[in-house]
Amino acid sequence: MYLKKIILLYLLAVVFNKESSAGATAETKWSYVDWNKDSAISWGKKWKIDHWAYPKDHQQDVTIVNDPQYDTIKVMRVTYPKGSYNPSSSPVGGVGFYAKPILIPKNAGIIKLTYQVYFPNAFEWKLGMAASCQGYMEDTQAVVEEIMPVPVFPPGELMWRKNGQGELYAYIPKDKQSESLCQQMNVICNAEYGYSFGRGAFSWKTKAWNTITQTIHLNTVGKRDGMVELELDGSTVYRMNSLLYRDFNFTAAGIDFETFFGGSNSSWATPKTQFTYFKGFELSYY
Repeated sequence: MYLKKIILLYLLAVVFNKESSAGATAETKWSYVDWNKDSAISWGKKWKIDHWAYPKDHQQDVTIVNDPQYDTIKVMRVTYPKGSYNPSSSPVGGVGFYAKPILIPKNAGIIKLTYQVYFPNAFEWKLGMAASCQGYMEDTQAVVEEIMPVPVFPPGELMWRKNGQGELYAYIPKDKQSESLCQQMNVICNAEYGYSFGRGAFSWKTKAWNTITQTIHLNTVGKRDGMVELELDGSTVYRMNSLLYRDFNFTAAGIDFETFFGGSNSSWATPKTQFTYFKGFELSYY
């Protein structure tokens, strides 16, 4: 079940689950630095992937290759075939899967996800893409086709637009936010989709690794005291306060990794076969 988007790349998501629980001895941080010790098949076990959304052939658009900058490091390369733009269209480009590498307790209030993404030289941004540590909320009581969680509201995905401009695109419950949210600087509201936060507040680099950290402070249930902070290469580039993510108690369950050229028609499609590279993953909670 896909949420209709107007983005071109949808990368990472924190999946929220109101049922999560963990004991006192649970790990508070999971990291996966590179693919040096794993094959194209074995790494999924360490990520604890519980559903592969697309492509149907798991190896079609995902390859383990040498780091484009450091030959001694193995990283994940994602392929976007020419003309691909939405996982429901053909050809299918990018990749999407759900993973739960650590068990996050129900009382966790701060979730942090870090990863690195590399765009080759002359990468064509087209109309816009997303490179996101984005989240969605999940109701585990409702199930689609027996295996897919039902997304309620995703906290926010990182995107790029024309010329590599960055933004945070947030899917949060619109009827629960402050009436003044859409009047704030660097906030663009869309009645059909979500909120565009900080468009142009940063730009994605090509021919270099971008280190992204997105920190989500979940709100006190029913109060507008949630926050999201975005760091690029160790510096804060955007922060939004006074958000309401939830009005009942739940926390994060895992990672939704999705990346594709998006949009509702072929005008969003990649004009040529392109690649992105990933490494340096870390998921933690407090």
